[in-house]
Amino acid sequence: MASNVLPVSIIKQRMNQDAANYLLGNEPVSIDMLLVTAATPAIHADFKNAKPEELNGILKQIQKFLKSHMRFLNFDKEAAMKGLSEEWLDSIDETDKMLLVSNLAVIERITEEGEIIPKKKLCETFASIVNFEPVKYGNETYAVKKKTSNRSASLSKEKIISAVPDQKLAEKLLPYINWYKKWWGFVSRREDYKWTATKQFQSKFDIKQDDLATNLKEALSEEQNLVSGPMNFSKSMLLKNARLEDSKEDVRSALSMLFDETIDLAIRANDFLEQFGSIHERNKKKHPDKFKANENHKQDVHAISVYLAFRYPAKHYIYKETVWYNFVNETGIEYPSLYRFTHKLVGYEQICDQIREILMTDKELLSLNDSTYKNDPSNYHLLTQDFMYAISEYFVGLDKDPVA
Repeated sequence: MASNVLPVSIIKQRMNQDAANYLLGNEPVSIDMLLVTAATPAIHADFKNAKPEELNGILKQIQKFLKSHMRFLNFDKEAAMKGLSEEWLDSIDETDKMLLVSNLAVIERITEEGEIIPKKKLCETFASIVNFEPVKYGNETYAVKKKTSNRSASLSKEKIISAVPDQKLAEKLLPYINWYKKWWGFVSRREDYKWTATKQFQSKFDIKQDDLATNLKEALSEEQNLVSGPMNFSKSMLLKNARLEDSKEDVRSALSMLFDETIDLAIRANDFLEQFGSIHERNKKKHPDKFKANENHKQDVHAISVYLAFRYPAKHYIYKETVWYNFVNETGIEYPSLYRFTHKLVGYEQICDQIREILMTDKELLSLNDSTYKNDPSNYHLLTQDFMYAISEYFVGLDKDPVA
């Protein structure tokens, strides 16, 4: 074992101890800082000798992050924390941040409003323990990687409207496509609900229904965890605002605008968040008995992508920041950051189109899809997203079984 790594069991203890100390010493608690605090010792986990089932939550995300950020092993603790704040946090969407934090042993729960409820007695116990083996950090300070050229630096503030293909895209994806085909049954048994959810929305959604909330509830009833879950309240907030008689038409208008394919994607994605945010804030003031003062509207880029992919499955893709980030790091495909585009969804969908073109050249893969998902309404858009998700969440090595 390298001198600067520790067994996962020890690292987990250190993660919870550092998180406990932060929770006891800070008020209010920042979920970003809590996440970075807990993740910092995870950099030095002995991932090489860890069993896949030992790695979940923060450890799993840090393992993927280190594949392209090995220099973090040489940082001192302060530098590691700064580096994670600068280079890792942006890869985790808000829902996943809450989910990762909630997996810590010292967390009781996180409320719908985002308030962190710690296990105070356990926090005090962790904070009092002094015999954990110390993490051996490096001694380098943090510095952002330098730009490779003045040209790239000069373009850093320009917004990109089209994604230039990675010339080696097919070559880079081939081994992962072969792995995906090998484990098709494993993945499809776990992910087939996305096809079911899409067909449900296609068959039930009607923007003209007078009772919009009931219609949305039925149309989204098969989504399982895409816009709902322990830390995902996108659907519940959408329905909550749509149920109110004095705001349902505004919600209908916002959705109609989002689903208007004649409007530029960047414009309608931004406008939907702005419009729904305004509706929600107004409802909080008008209906204090139904909304809490600090309650967020919970809509985000991921939720927008789900609504669009359900409405137009043959045009749009489901986007999840963590999945995209892990997929890029694993496969080594080279594209500009999605933040460089006019909107993240604009860049994401263009790149997904290029990945989809590669997948569609594999007749064996298309045969697997067609036999499993008869009458697939997505024209292989869901296949593309599912491929990326499988590599992000189940893949641990070309010669290894997938991890659940």
